[in-house]
Amino acid sequence: MLKGNYDHIAAIYESLFPLSSQTLDCVAAYVKTAEKRVLDVGCGTGELAFALRQRGFDVVGIDSDPSMIKRAKERSGGRCGIDFTLLAMEKLKGCFVGSSFSLITCIGNTIAHLRDKKGLLEFSHVVFDLLVPSGPLLLQVLNYDMILRWRPVQLPPIVKSDLRFLRFYDYSRLPFTILFTARLEDSDGKLLDERRLELSPFTRDDICSVLEKSGFEDVTCFGGFDRSEPGEEKLPLVVSARKPGDVMQQY
Repeated sequence: MLKGNYDHIAAIYESLFPLSSQTLDCVAAYVKTAEKRVLDVGCGTGELAFALRQRGFDVVGIDSDPSMIKRAKERSGGRCGIDFTLLAMEKLKGCFVGSSFSLITCIGNTIAHLRDKKGLLEFSHVVFDLLVPSGPLLLQVLNYDMILRWRPVQLPPIVKSDLRFLRFYDYSRLPFTILFTARLEDSDGKLLDERRLELSPFTRDDICSVLEKSGFEDVTCFGGFDRSEPGEEKLPLVVSARKPGDVMQQY
């Protein structure tokens, strides 16, 4: 992180990025085992974790941002049975020793916060080891193939009531990182929150090759949680992969 925090953004995060029923249905469908234990990496304020818990899943949520974890715990009130932990994905190795998960999710462009391809490979190895045999990994990231081609300086603003969430890209640090600025403003343009950080623009080939190198099988890309074909004109990219093991029902 270069500057700022997510205090104000965390307070309204679930309204800025609401969880759709399509996303929830898609994620839940990946678990084919009787034991439904999910690790949600980059859980934010817990929107996906809460929804999965309501469907009977046992969920652990981790995030590196204290404001996000604080908000998730406030929302849970300690009553929902979800373990929300302040933990960066880079520090995941050595955690949850003796545990395994039926599904690991990492959505919301979270993997772009990893420093480089080496960090992505290390993360891939760690989550591979944490999955049960045949356990799936589900990633969602922005389509950086499209972004690197067109190089937009600003993503579409998100407007909620009297607030605007603005996202800007600076490409001066390529080929290594993109400088990302997130701003939360009120209707008068007053700055409420700002964060600047470097993102790693992992392409589809970057992600797929790393997953395969880590031992994952059935690596598949989609243009969203509707499981449509990926394309250069689609901003989201969803990638699923499976740890080898006993053959499970086809996703």
